[in-house]
Amino acid sequence: MSAQVLAEFYSTAVRKKVLGQAQARDLVRQWGDRHPVPQTIDLLLRGISLQQENSLNIWDALIVEATREARCDILFTEDLQHGRRFGESEIVNPFLVSAQKPRSRFRAKARKASAPRA
Repeated sequence: MSAQVLAEFYSTAVRKKVLGQAQARDLVRQWGDRHPVPQTIDLLLRGISLQQENSLNIWDALIVEATREARCDILFTEDLQHGRRFGESEIVNPFLVSAQKPRSRFRAKARKASAPRA
């Protein structure tokens, strides 16, 4: 995940009163310790290409590219179309996911290491 994602999480969690400021900050700190995807010029240029090819706003495109850079299978967001795929990454709206769905689907799983994205 990127620092942008952490900032958006904090803002949304506090604004929607899902968490208090201190709780949200603590989660940001914990998640931030897990090697966030750096915002690089290469990531920005890929984000711009994705934005132009898919009519996304640039901020969403950067999040999608950071997700792909981290080789994540699932991007939880309410801002993009639920079920849409970008390469190996699927968009999941956490507010639409049924409580009946098996939680194992959303557990992290190891991926084989691959060469850095070009």
